[in-house]
Amino acid sequence: MSTDLHLVIPDLLPHWTEAGQPGFPLPRAPALSRLLSRAGETRAGEAGLEAAVLRRFGLPAGTRGLGALMRLADGGAADGAYWLCADPVHLRADLHTVHLFDARGLDIRPDEAAQLVAEFNRTFAADGLRLEAPVPERWYLRVEGAEPAFETAPTGALVGRGIAGQLPPPGADGRVWHTRLTEIQMLFYPAAANLAREARGVPAVSSVWLWGGGRLPEPPAAPRAALYGGHPLLKGLARHAGAELNPLPANFEDWRAAAAGEAEAWVLLDALRFHRADGDVFGWHDALERLEHGWFAPLLGALGRGVTRLTLEPGDGRAWTLGRGELRRFWRRTQPLARFFAQGAEP
Repeated sequence: MSTDLHLVIPDLLPHWTEAGQPGFPLPRAPALSRLLSRAGETRAGEAGLEAAVLRRFGLPAGTRGLGALMRLADGGAADGAYWLCADPVHLRADLHTVHLFDARGLDIRPDEAAQLVAEFNRTFAADGLRLEAPVPERWYLRVEGAEPAFETAPTGALVGRGIAGQLPPPGADGRVWHTRLTEIQMLFYPAAANLAREARGVPAVSSVWLWGGGRLPEPPAAPRAALYGGHPLLKGLARHAGAELNPLPANFEDWRAAAAGEAEAWVLLDALRFHRADGDVFGWHDALERLEHGWFAPLLGALGRGVTRLTLEPGDGRAWTLGRGELRRFWRRTQPLARFFAQGAEP
């Protein structure tokens, strides 16, 4: 049985300002270049990993309650409460702005997370706020009473960037939460957990970044496609919809062994997701070459022989789709990979 395979690979084709300069390390990816050159390009929808996952479940990009959904993935119970993602972050100021760094580089220990959460809850309980940390790198904030009116970008979209224009906007609600974020920084700065972190030479947990607010949406219909991946939003939505979620395959051959009999499969590969935000062009180069050998090269031979159609979605709103017939478009010359990089995207 043949399968329609949909690969979502955020930052597969990011915007590199350095790409036109001598010495830029272009990956060797002839199979990917050939696939893209022969495929038809379409508009997938809103850009972003979160939008792609929501789209798979038939939900619009602006769906509220992502924090409540991700909390399900981390073991939280479904309830009617208002939840925000409250990701622990390190903030670093320069002469112009304050830059945000996410939990990947913070090495937060469970006891440190528990201490900071306890400090927060002692301070803000009277405001109807309760923080919880089911895992050290992902925290969630329950809000009782008036629901926040602001919307902010996901933490992953802000890594390494200035946050001055991303904070809760002006207005009564925005002022309240802006003040609370300042109070959280003042609370965390001298906390015993951060003093211990300083002693072991790791960055402080400066604050939390709030996003994805809302209550659990109505359970969506389970997608027809078999789902593969490990992102918490994907895990939470699958649990909420009653859909089975398969572990992320190591490579194409592992997927093919697991996917026998599937008519449609949707795979979220996020190995490239943060290299652009981190400014790590060499890490992106090496990771893409691993995808070339593990996925794209074997896919060339599998189109029409186990894979009916392939869709590649790089998370920037574009998509490329092809089958065996499109692969035979010999008149479409294979273009250099740089030809497909996102143009003018925010770094």
